[in-house]
Amino acid sequence: MQVELRVLGTVDIIYGSTSVALRGVKPKQLLAALVLNSNTFLSVGRIIEALWPFDPPVSVHHNIRTYATAIRQRLRCSSNDNTVALLATTGGYLLRVPPEQVDVTKFVTHITSAREKRAAGDTCNAASDLTRALGIWRGSAGEGLPREGWLGNALLALDEQRLLAVEERVQLWLQLGRHTELVPELMSELTEQPLRESFWRYLMLAQYNSGRTSDALASYEKVRSVLAEHLGIDPWPALAELHQAILRHDPVLGRHCLGLTDMPVRRAATSPVNVLPTPRQLPAPPVDLADRRQTYSRITQVLREGASKPVTIAITGPPGIGKSALAQQVAHTVASEFSDGQLYVDLRELGQPRHPEAMLAVVRSLLRSLGKDDASFTTASEAAAHFRSSIAGRRLLVLIDNAVSARQVRYLLPAYPGSAAIITSCRQLDLSVVNEQVTLDPISLTGGMEILRRIIGDDQLRAETEAAKGLIKVCDGAPLALRAAGRHLTQQPCSAPTQHLYNKLSADPKLLDDLRFDGRRSAEPVAVALAELRAVEFRASAALVELSAVGGRLKDIEFSELNRGGARNRIRRADVDVLLDFHLLRRQAGGFVVPDVVRRQCEADAHPARYRVQGFCKVPI
Repeated sequence: MQVELRVLGTVDIIYGSTSVALRGVKPKQLLAALVLNSNTFLSVGRIIEALWPFDPPVSVHHNIRTYATAIRQRLRCSSNDNTVALLATTGGYLLRVPPEQVDVTKFVTHITSAREKRAAGDTCNAASDLTRALGIWRGSAGEGLPREGWLGNALLALDEQRLLAVEERVQLWLQLGRHTELVPELMSELTEQPLRESFWRYLMLAQYNSGRTSDALASYEKVRSVLAEHLGIDPWPALAELHQAILRHDPVLGRHCLGLTDMPVRRAATSPVNVLPTPRQLPAPPVDLADRRQTYSRITQVLREGASKPVTIAITGPPGIGKSALAQQVAHTVASEFSDGQLYVDLRELGQPRHPEAMLAVVRSLLRSLGKDDASFTTASEAAAHFRSSIAGRRLLVLIDNAVSARQVRYLLPAYPGSAAIITSCRQLDLSVVNEQVTLDPISLTGGMEILRRIIGDDQLRAETEAAKGLIKVCDGAPLALRAAGRHLTQQPCSAPTQHLYNKLSADPKLLDDLRFDGRRSAEPVAVALAELRAVEFRASAALVELSAVGGRLKDIEFSELNRGGARNRIRRADVDVLLDFHLLRRQAGGFVVPDVVRRQCEADAHPARYRVQGFCKVPI
């Protein structure tokens, strides 16, 4: 007789029809962790994180061996089944079991079949497969086990998979006209999930189409009361619209399709092994948005509405303009929408990777965060394919900071519905998958005054309003530079520090470049951007040095005078386009200008003692 391992309910080992259950919470946690990673090596470190996520005991290794022995003893009760075994390996354990003998795998198999049939238009058989999948459950996943650490998150993810399957079957039954059967099932689900508004919506539709209009209206009043009592909010707009449609007996209600779109899909994988840890890697968000509230709201809305497709947001703009700060604030705001975690990678910190070999290390670092790394990967493309597979069907947010090229970003983008990516870059990236492209301009006068107010206070700002406006202009609308200037003001003993600093910076703007905020020089983002430009677009870098030496506004496209006017190297239109993409040139009145801070950094980089110029190739002396 075969052994069956169960996690969808009480963790159990079934031999035939007899339970040989483990006693105690910790042994059951170990068995659950092994089942969810069946046929895969599970390290002792991961086991410790599952059983004791906060404070493991001194005897932790002895305890694990004791629990593993108890599991083996239960498995030996089925001595005729040699296909199931718990193996001790170097540094961990491996549970060998045929997939069809694990309840999670059977659930996943039925869900996958149902979704394939639904996509093919076979509604009736899809609903039958979902019914079989839900019939496997005997309670909440790992019933009675703590919801802590990665194992607790994995069990919560399975519970959510069940609820999504319930919603999918409800949608199919509504399409099949099985309204009467739906009412008691939805009322039972709402007993456990009273805040799940989609269930209330389906219940109202089922009651209305069963001829129970008064019950449908009463259900709306009930959900209003529940949400107000527990969350202090009103029902979502779609629920209120359904209530109005019921009141006017809208004919569309009889077609069972009022807004019945697919829920955000957590695509079931083919094995329970794919239950992942939940990474929370976002850096701390900034205190204020520096005049970016409208942009912030637009990006947030796109991310929240994009559950039915993969979403990619690209935020570009000049160096030091606040791209990373905006991205981090948005990511924190929508983090709760991405229940499977948030990943963060700073491509600048990882050495500005440009080649596939370097990107392999980047992708593997993300896979390690998901507990899915594999040392056998030999190419970035192979690792990236595994990364996309690992996050498919999950609600995961990836924040990719300081990208230099579209090529490196492509390895890191999600490809399936449910997940999203936010990219920041000084460069306008050519990516066909971008849903929303945002370019940040210098902050407005109002935004600049708000930044200074937060740093120096209302009284000083009112006393030196005109000087503050001048300071914002000197800083060219760059939030980092303005914050650095504001911090400097707080350290000045004179009676009119703002006017004093404005006068000094007007006389010698280079002083601004060395002012610091948050440990960074105000000109540091520009210096780093120039280094990145030299690394990937050297001809354009050399052209920028030439353009910086010209000064003033340069007419668009007309380079003949520049090329005859003593320039050491011919400036091509293509080079100028690259500089515009990097936001190191700024369009202005039918032409373009080199921003003052860029000009100053170019002068420093082009010092004659450092380089000898040969065509467009600078060779260190």
